[in-house]
Amino acid sequence: MVKKIISYEKTAYNKPWFYDMVAIAGDTYPEYQNPDWAGNEGEIYADMAIENMTGFNPIKLYTSNETLKSWKDMKSAINNGCGFLYFVGHGSATSWSTHFPNSKNWTEGFTVSHFHGEAGYECWGWRMTRKIGGGSIATIGCSALGFTKEDKVSFKGGINELEVEFFKAYGQNNIDVIGDTWKAALDWYVSTYSINWEEELSNDSWVDIQVPSTWTLIGDPSLKIGGYPSAIV
Repeated sequence: MVKKIISYEKTAYNKPWFYDMVAIAGDTYPEYQNPDWAGNEGEIYADMAIENMTGFNPIKLYTSNETLKSWKDMKSAINNGCGFLYFVGHGSATSWSTHFPNSKNWTEGFTVSHFHGEAGYECWGWRMTRKIGGGSIATIGCSALGFTKEDKVSFKGGINELEVEFFKAYGQNNIDVIGDTWKAALDWYVSTYSINWEEELSNDSWVDIQVPSTWTLIGDPSLKIGGYPSAIV
């Protein structure tokens, strides 16, 4: 991991592949289950993240236009290389999938075994990060249930808003050390959805405690996103 990070910081700067952003999403909460769940939530948040990434080439794998059907579509896009990879949907420790528009049908799942061709007990985030000769340089994801606005009475907040704020911190505010980018998003969330500790916690408050508490960075927080110019390495 250390060797991979050092190599990235020395060689990634201004490379064409870095400016590709792959966003993989669908209908996280089908409307047939709840009339308040209108629209393809995952794709909506993916578009919001992309809008914050000025100068990046968006590569969208969405169920709405059938560019996303199975794990093979995901793996093909990732294998081409990208600076950022954003999954917006449903996951567990070992797999990821999402719904087709307003459907009970799921995309064919992407699992940890697809990274190495072997089964294992490592979680999705670590397996992707520690992959030798590829994978990610760092991964940020939920270490518990990733609650969304659909889990709140107020219908505001949730993990997707926090993720979008991460892309805003980097793409608009130019915070390019990953630990600082991660922190900026967390600071925004806890100030926007603050907790009144003098009152009995509501369901919404409980979600707003859980979301930033379990959004975990796997990697070196001092990592320079995009690497350093060769003159200062």
